[in-house]
Amino acid sequence: RALLLAAAEAEFAAGLAEAAIHRCTTAADLAAGLDGPARAAVLARASLVVRGLGGPVNTTVLELAGRALSALAAHTPDDDATRARVLAQRALAAADVLGFDELGDDPAEAFRLAERSGDGLALFDALRARQHAASGPDGVAERLEIARRMAGLTRPADAGLWGSIWRIDAALQLGTIETVDGELARLAVLAEQLGWPLAHWHRHRMTAAVALLQGRFVEAEEAADTALDWARRTEDRSAVAIDTAFRTELHRLQGRAGELVPALEDAARHAGTMPIFQAHAGSMLAAVGDTVGARYWLDRLRPVLEDLPHDGRWLPTVASTAQLGADLGDTDVAAVCARLLAPYAGYFIAGGSGSVRCDGSVSRVLGVATAAAGSRDEAIRHLEAAVVAEDRAGALPYRTMSEIALAGLLVEDPARLDLARLDAAAGHAERAAATARRLGMPEELCRADGVLVTIRRARQDRTGLTPREREITTLLAEGRTNREIAGRLVLSERTVESHVANVLGKLGLARRAQVAGWVAEHGPVR
Repeated sequence: RALLLAAAEAEFAAGLAEAAIHRCTTAADLAAGLDGPARAAVLARASLVVRGLGGPVNTTVLELAGRALSALAAHTPDDDATRARVLAQRALAAADVLGFDELGDDPAEAFRLAERSGDGLALFDALRARQHAASGPDGVAERLEIARRMAGLTRPADAGLWGSIWRIDAALQLGTIETVDGELARLAVLAEQLGWPLAHWHRHRMTAAVALLQGRFVEAEEAADTALDWARRTEDRSAVAIDTAFRTELHRLQGRAGELVPALEDAARHAGTMPIFQAHAGSMLAAVGDTVGARYWLDRLRPVLEDLPHDGRWLPTVASTAQLGADLGDTDVAAVCARLLAPYAGYFIAGGSGSVRCDGSVSRVLGVATAAAGSRDEAIRHLEAAVVAEDRAGALPYRTMSEIALAGLLVEDPARLDLARLDAAAGHAERAAATARRLGMPEELCRADGVLVTIRRARQDRTGLTPREREITTLLAEGRTNREIAGRLVLSERTVESHVANVLGKLGLARRAQVAGWVAEHGPVR
């Protein structure tokens, strides 16, 4: 039994999770012939070997933890440290297998027992469970404190790894991206020290997430390729599935969303009941124009939106659903999501327990959702806040999206359109177009150019030029003299001179030579 468990621990460290959990089950079954305390010790150790993974192994972990807790209660009820560790393990496995709402009181009880025992390993496991219990957006401050305590533990070897990962999660959610670089450097050192496939996977997937957020698409894809290689060595199926969730966003930003539709269809067989998958799949199908497929997923999200567990997946799920509702013109869903997201307007869209990616500012999605629900002025305020936040974080792809949406809203209401509003819209749209072109975001570039066309037309409409004055403006931009214009339009030179004076006055120009520059900036008059 001891040899089996030692081998299991070595296999887990090497990334052989399925082999490790099989040995743990065998050791637990062989413990049946031992006396009570010895059997409890074997069962407890067997339940604690495999940790920090998602997927089917947690079904076995949950069963082993249940057996261990029964034996501990019967034979060693005063062993606070071991009970704390197994309680924490059961809580994490239950959350993965049964759902976040099944955490119950186990994380709090595990932490209480661990604190009372003073045992470092017990505190390590209890902090893991407590972190997961606080993984919703309301728990970010608590998670930072948990990360600080975890990073300060001297054992086990991976305590610092989890402390660093949780600090990155929190920084992504808070949009304090400037703190992430130091944590990524620390994570690289820890991964090398541990040598675990799991540690290397976390390091490279976090690197990919930050590169994607900042528009370094080539670097993001390279880091994701490396992360996927390490993920396959962990035997954690959820780690491999996470790669699809990451690449769908990368490809969407690059205008390559259609390439991953087959992968989404395959993933639906395994994750189709998960709201976060439904929201992301719907958004991806909407992006490629498959409104029927997108609405299929939205219809599954609609009845559960209000009751989603407030866990680490809540914020990305509701944000993606808000975007999906807006894309499909579903004002009811957009309004519900806007109400749910409003308390987190200052956050960024990232998970609170193992961020797969960071999708920019919550304020951007709030702006899109409130606009879809009919609150244009509120939407403009949200989008202005999003531009500021994403600019500060260097989240260039998402700032581009926010600026395009903002520029579009600014010119949407003709009754309120003045030159200052047009200038603001043009500034956002022009910067968005330049950034989209530089990063390689063809669809966003097309949207930005479309808004710029609308702005140019709006500027022209506001000039008040008559049809004849527009003709003359075009000829002036070509450098024609009054005599040439008169000949072309069959007018007297005196009449042309009068029209030229009117054109200059309406365009706010002092000299006819300035007309060409005005047309170059605002587009040809029609």
